[in-house]
Amino acid sequence: MNATGLTETDVRFDEVGQRTLVAESLTRLEPDGPLGADRRPDADGHPDADGRPGADRRRLSFAAALAGAPLAGSDQLTVRAHNRSATALLVEIVLCAAEGAGGGATLCLFSGGREVLLPGEERDIKFPVEAFGFYGRERDWRNVGRLEVVFKKEKGDSGAEPIDVTLGAVHAERRIVPPGPRLTCVGLTRRLREKTDAFGPPPSGPPDLSLAAPCAHFFPEDRADDVLAGTIMGQKLTFPIAWGFSPDGSHEWTHFLNRHHFLRPVLQAFLDTGERAYAAFIEDVMCRWITQNPVPLGSNGGAGPAWETLSAAWRLREWLGVWRADRATPFLSSHARLVILRSLWEHCRHLRDHQGHPNNWIILEAGALALAGMYLTELREASLWLEEGLARLQRESARQFLPGGAHFELSPFYHAHCLFVLLEVRKAATGLGARLPAGFDGPLRRAADYLGALCRPDFTWPALNDSGGVAGDYAAVMRLAAEVFRRDDFRWIGTKGAAGKAPRRRVRVFASAGIAVMRTGYASDSHFVLFRAGPPGAFHCHADVLSLDVGMAGVPCLVDPGISAYAPGPLTDYYRSGAAHNMILIDGRGPVRAGLACEQRVRLAGGTVLARVGGRGCTISGACHEYEGKTSGAPALVVTREIALCERTGLAVRDTVAGAGRHRITVCWQFAPGRVTYAPETGSAVYENERGTRISLVALPPEGLVPEVALFHGALEPVRGWVSSQGRDLPAPYLQYAFAATLPLTLSWELHSVK
Repeated sequence: MNATGLTETDVRFDEVGQRTLVAESLTRLEPDGPLGADRRPDADGHPDADGRPGADRRRLSFAAALAGAPLAGSDQLTVRAHNRSATALLVEIVLCAAEGAGGGATLCLFSGGREVLLPGEERDIKFPVEAFGFYGRERDWRNVGRLEVVFKKEKGDSGAEPIDVTLGAVHAERRIVPPGPRLTCVGLTRRLREKTDAFGPPPSGPPDLSLAAPCAHFFPEDRADDVLAGTIMGQKLTFPIAWGFSPDGSHEWTHFLNRHHFLRPVLQAFLDTGERAYAAFIEDVMCRWITQNPVPLGSNGGAGPAWETLSAAWRLREWLGVWRADRATPFLSSHARLVILRSLWEHCRHLRDHQGHPNNWIILEAGALALAGMYLTELREASLWLEEGLARLQRESARQFLPGGAHFELSPFYHAHCLFVLLEVRKAATGLGARLPAGFDGPLRRAADYLGALCRPDFTWPALNDSGGVAGDYAAVMRLAAEVFRRDDFRWIGTKGAAGKAPRRRVRVFASAGIAVMRTGYASDSHFVLFRAGPPGAFHCHADVLSLDVGMAGVPCLVDPGISAYAPGPLTDYYRSGAAHNMILIDGRGPVRAGLACEQRVRLAGGTVLARVGGRGCTISGACHEYEGKTSGAPALVVTREIALCERTGLAVRDTVAGAGRHRITVCWQFAPGRVTYAPETGSAVYENERGTRISLVALPPEGLVPEVALFHGALEPVRGWVSSQGRDLPAPYLQYAFAATLPLTLSWELHSVK
């Protein structure tokens, strides 16, 4: 039995099988040089002394330049490898364009690095073309001029054992790939429970699968009629949909297209109106996708948009909603039901056999598997899927959520998605009588409490780390948390003040995450400050520390800029840099965090954030010891930031840079979209948004120290003054105050609303 669980009696290989037509060894294609070990940085980011294979303890690469067009006409690569290491390795292939082809070096194809080679294992590893992600508009293998085979350890593997592998032959192949689904009707009957009507009403009635989950992407939200007219996530498409389409040459948009979130509003419109056009669209899209994207054999889907494990999980969740809606009130044709159920089984087996990256991916994948196990009860393996999904959720929620409730990626966006999946599984299990593991609720309660604490007075959320736009909306998650835990404070946040009771606590310190929140209240005109002084986070992290997200008089004014896409480029690099955040740079650099191992990125913050509450105000403070001097051996540089919030006077900030020598200290202030006017004579700036709210920022440097002030608004050289919103990059005012001074140095700032 192969990785998908299909046997020869279930798959007619003469009609729907997969055959290799051509297999040619790349080692006979005379590359520019022999396949050999690249010189790579070691675990600390420094090149190894002699470039010996195996000297890098985390990553080992073999590369070759390919002459001519050796991959033209091929659609699969096979790599023979032997893992002689003491730990499992992940194997990846990276393909780059030949010089002058496909826009030069902009063409990059990558397999995602999720193929596992166990200790001592030697085998052929398959990399089909459909398993590759991409950057660059041209993806034809005929233009590939460089091939790289990468062996690396799993994220979070801090073992000191070196990588030891033998790389054998690398073959290029051409296949016959039949249409999906691969599971035949005969195979399906063997997987149905006895005395089960797979297409009748479900025994438990229609499930309550919420259609109000937080948007799973940063792109414009879809409306049902726009989708039927061909506009999906802000892009105009033609029908039938080309599933490999990318509007900008990066793979993110294409992945979201293949996750089928756009079916959600169409299904809701059908349920609301009964219009057959919506039902016909859903059936056509799902059946065409299944036909054109057969489940991989011998591959975990890699980074391909169709069967990457995360994409398969999101699509399965969307399809479960369609399937159960049809079971309650039939609207699909009998042919479509048969095709879709076969593909649903393939999705579940794919997710049971493979797991994605050890971050939010596994929670999302496990949640989809558990839901499928609860709702696809007509299939024999449903109980196994439920058991495996719940076991993974139990393990990962304990591993990924910090003691105070924050998800270890410290991104409200990914925190909200993981929490929603866990809550949805919990709610479904309660409704269907499924037994959950002991202690399942604990991390969920703390995670919901943490997410609620980060909500601004206008019911938006800051965009820490990779969290999309500057104004996240996770009210749907809080509504579900209120329903599950019967909490009035969660309900108040989830309904945006329409029901329930406002929370009472004005100061929240999440010590393990190094994040603190303080506010003057919960009214619509309250002040709000989020301060972070802890670890960067496991993944999706930005180079910010001691940064602020501030709302005055209920209006976000100083914001974390978020991120609009993950594709490499100047704006992506900028959003992740320290310079994009409300923080301090020393000699143009932020804290040194690049190259940290995973266990260092999630090390509990401990006492890095302190809070004091008294009278009508409160104060929080934090310190950072991760700045690096100009020269090695220079005295340590320590930055301390203290923030005081008062309902009457507003916000006061005091920054202290301790150390020795002369340095250039730059304090960055990123405003929300609007207009900033700077007055040199007073050193103050006034921010005004489109609603006319005005906020004053006043600099109070030591006497005689005059700053160099620069105001940017959507600049590209250097990149400054941008924020993300709904997948778009918006110009927004950005102020930099630079001081050339001998340390130690203390700077003070005041922020208050202006009538």
